[in-house]
Amino acid sequence: MFQDVIVAALFRTFHARVDDALLDRAARDAGAASAIGRLSLLSDALVAQAIATLRLAPNETLLDLGCGRGFLARWLRNAGMSADYVGIDRIPEALGAARAMLGDDPRARFVEGDYRTYRATPVDAIAALEVTGDGAIDAPLLDAIAANLRPGGRFVLTVASLDDRNAPRRAEANAALRARFARSDIRDATVEAADFAQRFYGAMLAIDGWDPSIAPRMAAQANEVCNAIAAGSFTYAIVSGTR
Repeated sequence: MFQDVIVAALFRTFHARVDDALLDRAARDAGAASAIGRLSLLSDALVAQAIATLRLAPNETLLDLGCGRGFLARWLRNAGMSADYVGIDRIPEALGAARAMLGDDPRARFVEGDYRTYRATPVDAIAALEVTGDGAIDAPLLDAIAANLRPGGRFVLTVASLDDRNAPRRAEANAALRARFARSDIRDATVEAADFAQRFYGAMLAIDGWDPSIAPRMAAQANEVCNAIAAGSFTYAIVSGTR
């Protein structure tokens, strides 16, 4: 619990000071056609692949667990997808940024809360992009997805690990998924995620305009990920399925 408080405080400081215009610039410089900034390792192509597994219809609702600054909501609108969107995150500063960028969209709504305990009327589809710890497909996340997804609803989550010893063990992950869902699949996307991560972090570090109070942390994260890629210990998975 104490660690949760410390982590939340660090994220609040970060989200209060990061500049979305600079994130967008980094995404554009890294070759992202959407030019939408993000705090994840997902290229536009990987987002498209992940969202395709959800088979979203215009009258359906997508719940985004751990939505952060609203990257996925912005990406969906940029792609012309008109499903209703609900984003949940426990960092109010991140939600403030999301609302500032998408406040004029009547079909996008942002809610403050913890994905691990959030419960609402079951929805048609759920996304959870890099919201867990290093390499974890944890029970609280899977429980939240199962509880908030209608029967027959679809989900997708992504998991990054900087140490292949912590990467999801396929047998254990499949057992956890089978216990909750009618169908599931784990796809390795390490090569694609590593390629985009290196380009995006390179573009991000080349920008001089970051707030000095968060620039060292951004550089440390970039170096940690790129060092893991260079060492061959980086892994990335896209998990999808149906309740």
